[in-house]
Amino acid sequence: MRTLLGVALATMLATSLAPMRAPSPVDAQVPTGALRTIITRSDALLRVQRDARGDHAGVVKARARLLREAKQYAALPMVAVTDKRRMLPPSGDAHDYYSLSPYWWPDPTKADGLPYIRRDGETNPESKRDLDQPRVSQLGERVQAFTLAWWLTGDRTWSDLAMRQVRTWFVDPATRMTPHLRFAQLVRGNPQERGSGIIDTRSFIEVVDAIGMLERAPGWTAADGDALREWFRHYNSWLLESPNGTHERAAQNNHGSWYAAQTASYALFVGDTARARDVVTDAKDRIARQIRPDGDATRGDGPHAFDALSQLQPRSPLPRRGDRPDGRRRPVVVYDTHGGEPALVRRDDGALRGENVRLARHTDRRRERGRHAAHHATGAPRAGHVRI
Repeated sequence: MRTLLGVALATMLATSLAPMRAPSPVDAQVPTGALRTIITRSDALLRVQRDARGDHAGVVKARARLLREAKQYAALPMVAVTDKRRMLPPSGDAHDYYSLSPYWWPDPTKADGLPYIRRDGETNPESKRDLDQPRVSQLGERVQAFTLAWWLTGDRTWSDLAMRQVRTWFVDPATRMTPHLRFAQLVRGNPQERGSGIIDTRSFIEVVDAIGMLERAPGWTAADGDALREWFRHYNSWLLESPNGTHERAAQNNHGSWYAAQTASYALFVGDTARARDVVTDAKDRIARQIRPDGDATRGDGPHAFDALSQLQPRSPLPRRGDRPDGRRRPVVVYDTHGGEPALVRRDDGALRGENVRLARHTDRRRERGRHAAHHATGAPRAGHVRI
């Protein structure tokens, strides 16, 4: 999953290598004051907004890439949880989120294939057809693209699209998602609800970050903010109190990490800082258990369960103990060693504080050579190293 600031950081990186320019009339239009973002530094976003309107070649290229992506999404209809047509959840209500667990397949020894059996690491394409997991991923990608396109260009067309997409998924009565995941990652032939499906909505973290930017957009209303915070208040209560959430909170792999990242982020979004701090305190022990000093991760029940990168990525939105009550934090910005996207990793008070965690197993040396100068210019560690 991309971070919200992925494309914007590329632009900021390009401008950091460019000669300083004189102030322009556009600079006076840049909003001042902190944004109510959860995982993205407000000051970085304000700087990106200012510098991204320049004419440096790197800026032009990054901006063009972002706008191409936004235009592709703009040509598509809004994505909604109610788009399901052939496959409805057991409730029969299209407003209820519905997905199938990806690693479960028909049992070849049974005439009807039921109940499905697990083939770890092998994705059943059925889980990607007319179900909500692909849709929720598209939601995050579209809201990010539209929001950043508006933020970097000032063109209201993009903020209107971002707001329309957010309202479609969370607010509009005809299309809104019911705030629970009772039918996420079900297994055919097994009626039991499964907490493991909570990982499906990890892209909501980036959506609430985008909302913190959209609050500055023309056309945004107090009613929008109230409705969205009410939705996430109900959703986070379900995550924290349901048997599904209790199961996921206890997970010792990336599922538990993403559960912590989600519940802390949504608590901050609705103003429940006490709850967010409780989640973060619990996450300290998770870090100590799951990542060894050499950067490797303990192994779980499958080949992907404890990949070191997947352990670091979901922890990035977690605030530090002692952060300010409004939830703003100062992350360390690094590049991951797998997909080349920036990742935000924050210092924690746990046992790994101050250590340089080497992820040599995951380092792509060709990417490292190509980005070395850029990392030096921004003060970020080289690929394969993460400061915690």
